Amino acid sequence: MKKTRRNLALLLAVCLMITCGTSVVTAKKTHTLGNTVTNQFLGSMAAENGGRIYYGIRNKLYSVKPDGTGKKEVYTVKGGAGENGFSRVAVYDGFIYALYDSYGGSDGTRSKLVRVKPDGSGFKSFGYALTVAAADGKIYYTKAELVSDEFDNSYLRPAGVYSMNPDGGSKKALVKKKDTSVLAVDGANIYYQTRNSRTGKLVIYRSGMNGTKAKKLVTIDGSGGKYALSGSSFFYSEETPDDKKGLKTIVYRLNMKSGKTKKVYTCKSGDTLESLFTEGNNLYLATYDEGLKKVNPDTKKETTLISSSQKSPVYAVTGVFGSVIVYERYREDMENGTNISIILAKKATGKKIKEIGAYFTS
Repeated sequence: MKKTRRNLALLLAVCLMITCGTSVVTAKKTHTLGNTVTNQFLGSMAAENGGRIYYGIRNKLYSVKPDGTGKKEVYTVKGGAGENGFSRVAVYDGFIYALYDSYGGSDGTRSKLVRVKPDGSGFKSFGYALTVAAADGKIYYTKAELVSDEFDNSYLRPAGVYSMNPDGGSKKALVKKKDTSVLAVDGANIYYQTRNSRTGKLVIYRSGMNGTKAKKLVTIDGSGGKYALSGSSFFYSEETPDDKKGLKTIVYRLNMKSGKTKKVYTCKSGDTLESLFTEGNNLYLATYDEGLKKVNPDTKKETTLISSSQKSPVYAVTGVFGSVIVYERYREDMENGTNISIILAKKATGKKIKEIGAYFTS
């Protein structure tokens, strides 16, 4: 009887060792999403992680709590006060990834992919890039090439979708095609766009995370191109000429399962749609003339959350973080340039929480 018990105890111990060993061997490291798909489509001008919102103003990176308190400077690029600076922010696996543009002015760019720790240490540059996203243990970015035009002016041109390890190693071309940029990644798909240099048309694709099995979603004949994703619905905007307004901006919804497209909203003014995102059954649209509106595309109910004025129009929503949003408001100076305020506000009502920064453009 004692021998049987000893054998049973030994068997249980062996089973436990095998089970624990298997668990250790097969355990997969989990990664936090570098930025939500919503914010990636908005341009990722800010990112949230660990209860703080990270964003850039010129050559400085900041963080602040969602209630507007506790603002602090994370990192400063020395000697970069007159440069375009930080944009496209994502926090991923303990690092802040962003683009940093060392060019000063709106007629060019010298944008590079960089990273730094939230404590301001470990700053590193990975070379020219124009967009960045992160998911599934990889950093995805639009590689850029420095080229010159017939007037000998140099500029960065999109050169395709690439991936790399978070430390910058194992760089790989996923979609090696000129004038092609990554828009967003969600851990299952890459969304990217290609511009036809001859016709000017934009073509939007969805592929697997390795760039294969690409499927064309939409072709945009006009200009524009603001995007949002909700389940199987892909929303996009298109600007077309209009005899009365000069320009007409229309938002469409593509059902990615059925392939059917439906017009869901037309901007009241002829103004350009600056940002678009979706949550639940609602679309949120920001334009220079109309401010920020919440629209139900099925019932057509509209609510103005943040209004625009001639003296202080809303420019764009640049980040969505739970119950709060970050948006920019212009204060134009016709002689010298434009002052831009960065504002934290309640998403449900548009009510201002706090101005968390400002910068000037000439």
